[in-house]
Amino acid sequence: MAKKSSSPLTKLANHRHNGKGEGPKKGIAWTAESEGSQSVVSLAAPWGIDVSHHNGDIDWARVKQAGVEFAFIKATEGATFVDKRFKENLSEARGVGIKTGAYHFFRPRINLQSQIDNFARTLGSVPAGDLPPVIDTEVPSDWSRLSGKQSVDLIVGFIDGIRAKLGDNINPIVYASPSFVDDVLKNDPRLKNYPLWLAHYTSASRPRVPKPWDFWTFWQFTENGSVAGITGNVDINRFNGQSDRLEALLVK
Repeated sequence: MAKKSSSPLTKLANHRHNGKGEGPKKGIAWTAESEGSQSVVSLAAPWGIDVSHHNGDIDWARVKQAGVEFAFIKATEGATFVDKRFKENLSEARGVGIKTGAYHFFRPRINLQSQIDNFARTLGSVPAGDLPPVIDTEVPSDWSRLSGKQSVDLIVGFIDGIRAKLGDNINPIVYASPSFVDDVLKNDPRLKNYPLWLAHYTSASRPRVPKPWDFWTFWQFTENGSVAGITGNVDINRFNGQSDRLEALLVK
């Protein structure tokens, strides 16, 4: 959107990003409360990862033992690409009790319906107990020919298409950075209908939440994390709330 460690939170607290600021530091006072349009995160709150075939062969049992509670797994990209490790990662993560969700890397220059079909066909269904599926929106240059309204029309069209195929009981998540929401999506108020997975690498104890959202649901705070069972760097995410709130978000 993977270094081995038996104590990933210690390493993450001291992590420094590649040109995108620093990760969370030891000594920060973390809480799980919303503060206006911002939120800060508790080290007691659920945390997880997001992965794709780029993370290689994953030992999901060790990942679970490391404390990971949820995982977003790449399923598809564009009209035809299916991640070669999607089914394996999904099955093995579920098998050890990790809450899972699938994501689609959206390509705005590729036909909308073909992307809906690719994602829906690959997922087949979204069973109860899964996290809602995700539309991954990034790479501003790919969206440069579109207005903010046109961009959000595509996102809403994709979400509506996925719900039509997989069930209107799901409310897909939007993945984006604060600057992407500001500059590409122009803070379109329609986006507020969907949970926000915010990608923001900052030295602050909380991410910047772009309008129209008032709070984040997931926060990807590093792309260079270290988790036992995964070779190399991996994206690390926090959930904004405690385990009961995460349970409430799952597909029913």
